[in-house]
Amino acid sequence: MQKTILFFGLLGCLLSVRLSAQQDPMLTQFSFNNLLFNPACAGINDHLALTATHRHQWLGIDGAPVGQTISVHSPLSGKRIALGGSLTHDKIGPTETFELSTDYAYRFPIGDKMQLSAGLQASIANWHGDWFNVFLEDGIDAVFQHNQSRWLANFGVGLFLYNDRFYAGISSPRLIEHDLRRAASSDYSFYAKTYRHYYTTIGASFPVDAQERIVIKPALLLKSTGWFSSFRRDETFHNIG
Repeated sequence: MQKTILFFGLLGCLLSVRLSAQQDPMLTQFSFNNLLFNPACAGINDHLALTATHRHQWLGIDGAPVGQTISVHSPLSGKRIALGGSLTHDKIGPTETFELSTDYAYRFPIGDKMQLSAGLQASIANWHGDWFNVFLEDGIDAVFQHNQSRWLANFGVGLFLYNDRFYAGISSPRLIEHDLRRAASSDYSFYAKTYRHYYTTIGASFPVDAQERIVIKPALLLKSTGWFSSFRRDETFHNIG
């Protein structure tokens, strides 16, 4: 067990060496809804689980990030296969995203207590840029004269190792990177990309007393972007992120 914890801890440190600006929603309550960033977490509760969260960052500031999520997942008969789904809304400034995702997980027993879950995710998202609400100091800018809306299909993968006292996982819920300039209606220079995100998570539970009336549950989530990005081969975007 100690070797397993050390391995995932070192892996998380390696994945976080280079950090770029995040585009996925922030997950303050990530330990309560791992399914949002790792499809392998479907069915890990061994019963039907329904979770809803709301997050409003930087209250009182116009354009501050705000988002809501709702997810449901459950193992099927036999408990090797699990299915899940989630709906996410994320808004920051003039941009807004609605995403619907479905998850599939298959679990393999490892020894008497551990399980390894492998998951796949398919999703469809609507990305919208409301540029009419952007305040321009210099008056008219051609980039912001047309609102943009795009439907972005994607898929993701994940692994999750867990038992009653410990869990660790790695995942990338959206592997396809999209060039949002294709939604533009003219040839002006508009730079907008979606980057692949990588997640590493690790957590454990430590009972304080024998009756487990008090349990300490530390958890860590590391998120990084830009690794192995196809856009890094485009000289125009070498310095972005």
